[in-house]
Amino acid sequence: MFGKGARIENNVIEDACMQLADCGAIYTSGARKQRGVYNALVTGNLISHVPGNIDGTAEKAALTAGIYLDDESSGIEVRDNFVEHAQRGIFSKADFSSISGNTLFSNERGLMLYGPGTRGGTRSDANVVLDNIVVSLGGQMPALVSAWPEDAPLVDVLQNRFVSHNALPAEVWLGTKKLAPPIAKGQAPSITGALSLVNTSDSPRAYSCPLALPACAKVKRLDGTSVVWPLQLEPGQAVVLLKGK
Repeated sequence: MFGKGARIENNVIEDACMQLADCGAIYTSGARKQRGVYNALVTGNLISHVPGNIDGTAEKAALTAGIYLDDESSGIEVRDNFVEHAQRGIFSKADFSSISGNTLFSNERGLMLYGPGTRGGTRSDANVVLDNIVVSLGGQMPALVSAWPEDAPLVDVLQNRFVSHNALPAEVWLGTKKLAPPIAKGQAPSITGALSLVNTSDSPRAYSCPLALPACAKVKRLDGTSVVWPLQLEPGQAVVLLKGK
C-alpha cells in the first residue's frame, strides 16, 4: 500500500511471503514519495502463517510481518486485526500512526517498533500503541523496541495486555546497548491456542464449536468471557477466540 487515503479491511490472508525473506502480508511504504499524513486504514484483517523464505540470501532468519509499516509510512491507523505465526506480528517504522485493538498470537516477536535507520532521515516518532493483546508462547518475545538514547519519544504504549507462556522477556534496545527489562511477565500460561470464525454468507449463521467437546468449554473471547455455543455471527462478522488448557 503506497497511496493516500487507502483502506485494507476485512481480508483473510494465509500463507503469505512464501518467496521473499523481507516481506509483509500487508505492507505499507512512503519511501521516495512526498511525505505527508497518508490517512490510511488497516482494519479487520485475519492473517495466518507468514514464514518468509531465505533461500539464496545471506540472511539467517526471515524478516516477515503480518502487518509491516516500512520506511516513511505516516498517518496510518492499524486496528482490530488478528495476526498469528509470523516472524513479527506487527513491525512498525511509521510515524504519527496508531496501532490499537489488535490481537497478535504466537509470533516470534509480537510487536516490534523501530526508530533508527529509516530512509529519508526521518524518525518513527509520535505513535500510539493502545489496547492490543499480545500472546507469546515458548521462546517468543512479546515486544521489542529499538531506538537511539537521544531520540524523542518513539511511542506511547497504553493499556495493552501481554500474555506469555514460557516466553522471553520483552526488550528495549538503545543504539548498540541491549537492555532486557521485564516489561511483559507471564500472566495467563493456560492459553494454548487461538481460532477464528468468519461468516462470509449473506445471512446470519450459527456456528458449532469446531473442537472436541471437552475443549469447547475452555474457549474464551478476548475479554475473557466464555463462549456460548452455537455462536451467532452476522453477515461479514468475524471473531477471534482463545483456547486454554
